[in-house]
Amino acid sequence: MTIERRLSPEEEELRTKQAELDSLLDRLAQNELDLETLHAEINSFFSAYNAAVLPKVAEAKGLRARIAQAIYVLDPTDTARSESQEARSSADEAERDRQGQAEAPKDAQPGQRESFTPSPELRALYIDLVKKAHPDLGKDDEDRLRRNGFMVRVNQAYEEGDEAALRSLAVEWAAGADPMDSGSVGDRLVRLIRQIADVRSRLVTAEAEIESVKDSDDYLLVKEAEEARLEGRNLTAEHVTLLDADIDELKAKINNIKDRLLAM
Repeated sequence: MTIERRLSPEEEELRTKQAELDSLLDRLAQNELDLETLHAEINSFFSAYNAAVLPKVAEAKGLRARIAQAIYVLDPTDTARSESQEARSSADEAERDRQGQAEAPKDAQPGQRESFTPSPELRALYIDLVKKAHPDLGKDDEDRLRRNGFMVRVNQAYEEGDEAALRSLAVEWAAGADPMDSGSVGDRLVRLIRQIADVRSRLVTAEAEIESVKDSDDYLLVKEAEEARLEGRNLTAEHVTLLDADIDELKAKINNIKDRLLAM
C-alpha cells in the first residue's frame, strides 16, 4: 500500500496557480497564433500586390509631377509652384516605395501569390513554442529579452510556413531552456503569481491588437481581394488596369501641354 505525501498549503497553492497559468497560456498561445496569422496573411498578400501596383503608382505620380511642373512654367504663380513641389515630393516618395519593394517572381501574375494557409502541424508547433518560450514567462529582464529574440525567429519561421525551421527551434529551446520548477516552493509561487499577472496583461493587449489589425485598411483590402477571388475576379489585376488607364490619361495631358509649350 502506497501512502501519498500530503501536500503543504503552499504546495497546494502552487499546483492551483500552475493550473491557472496553464489555462491562461492556452488562451494566450491561441491569441498570438491568430495575431501572427493575420500579419502573415497581410504580408503575403501585399508582397504580390505591391510588386504589381507600386510601379504603376510611381509612374502615375511621376507623370503628375511633370504635369505640375509644366503648369508652373505656363503659369508661374505661388500656388502653381507649391502644387509642383508637393507633386514632386509625392512622386519621390512613391519611387522610394517602389524601389523598396522586392521583385515578384518573373512568371507570377498580378496578385496571384498563394494566400497564407498554415498547416495544422505548423499551427501546433507555433502554439507549443509560444507556451514554452513567451517573453512573459521570463524570470528576469535578461531572460525576457532572450525569449523575445527567440520568438522573433519563431514568428518569422511561422510566417514563412517553414515547419522544419519551427521543429529545429523547438529542439533548440528544449536544449537551452531553464527548468521552470527550480527554486523553493515560495520562490516558484512568487514567480507564478507574476507570470499570471503578465500573461493576463498580454492577453488584453493581444486581443486589442487583433481587433486593430482586423480594422486596418490593409486587412480590409486583403478581405476584399479574397471576396473578389471567390467571385472569380483578380482585385490586383483590376487595380493595375485602373492605374494603366490613369497613366494613359496623364500621358495624353503631357502631350497636350507639350503642344502648348511649343506654341509659346
